[in-house]
Amino acid sequence: MKLNFFNYNNTKTDFISLNTKNCKACWKCISNCPEKIITKIVFFNHRHISLKDPNKCIGCFTCIKVCKFETIIKII
Repeated sequence: MKLNFFNYNNTKTDFISLNTKNCKACWKCISNCPEKIITKIVFFNHRHISLKDPNKCIGCFTCIKVCKFETIIKII
């Protein structure tokens, strides 16, 4: 049985891309996202963000502005 704790398909929208290796789990992007599409992945010592529903991203880039670790990248 395959456990689906890490859904790597949810790392991109039409506007942003996630580099989860850079994530320091500060969760600022989660609390600042107006559409609440960013979620936590917490499994033992493995912590980073993921996207709940990438299609709901409106491209406001608030997440990019609050992330100091270059985890969230603007797609040009």
